Amino acid sequence: MNEPHDIVLATSDQIFKALLAVDDPYADDAKALVQFLRERGYSFTLRGLSAYYDELSRRYAHGEIKASTFNKRVAGAKKRVRQLLAHGNPALSAADRYRIEEALTSFKTARTRGLAVDSDRLPDDDELARLVRETSDPLVAALVPFLAETGLRISEALEIRHSDIVRAKGFCRITIRGKGKKEREILVASWLLDRLHAQFHGTTFLFEHHERTYSRIATTERIKAESRAILGRPLSAHVFRHYFATRLLREGKSLKAVSRFLGHASTQTTADIYQHDSLAWEDLDNSSRRTFYGNNIDKEST
Repeated sequence: MNEPHDIVLATSDQIFKALLAVDDPYADDAKALVQFLRERGYSFTLRGLSAYYDELSRRYAHGEIKASTFNKRVAGAKKRVRQLLAHGNPALSAADRYRIEEALTSFKTARTRGLAVDSDRLPDDDELARLVRETSDPLVAALVPFLAETGLRISEALEIRHSDIVRAKGFCRITIRGKGKKEREILVASWLLDRLHAQFHGTTFLFEHHERTYSRIATTERIKAESRAILGRPLSAHVFRHYFATRLLREGKSLKAVSRFLGHASTQTTADIYQHDSLAWEDLDNSSRRTFYGNNIDKEST
């Protein structure tokens, strides 16, 4: 009987194409996995998956990649393999699937400091204001404050439909579809959505051009290019999510509440000691939006 790492999941390039066919937050991780397997001459086997995990571990141990990158690559590869198996591609017995899952479970991520982010990665308020003020790209000027105000993933922001928005007094509730299509609600100022709607004139999506949503990858590259030109360093769209979470935690908001607002699957066990487990509109209304829009926004809130 073959050992788990010798189980051949597929020998056809069709499986590699299936891994790359989905455009979601794991697309880059799937691409890295497939590139490794192809370059090293592996078929889609657990031996190849184990070699990929060992290579990531080596690079992390030698400081070639950060813990966050290591964890993302490992988690993304595992997620995509499980997606593939869940759809019956390739066809395997229940016993083989159990052995594969057991092997994937053994691929552990690195321990980190939870939500802590290196301070030199995060822009400060002045840098964000400068980026918004000096960029010549209207999409970047609109998206940067929106991401910093909501903590959304770039894909979540770009996929917001007008049908997902419900207005209340002074703010809106937006249904967000996160990873795994898991839904959650966030709160956003009405005046901010009014500005975005006036700018993009979307009929379906909040951020829309030619009746289509923007490309996640192309939009991210636009943000990086503008921040590199203006601030001297490229900022990824995900940095603004860290900025949002870090700001709220520094203001004393509950870790558990922030985690739920961001759509995380879980929080650290110590988050259970926090008493306030949801974010009210009052928690978000006094945010850093004045950094971007000035004090005259109060006139637009009425």
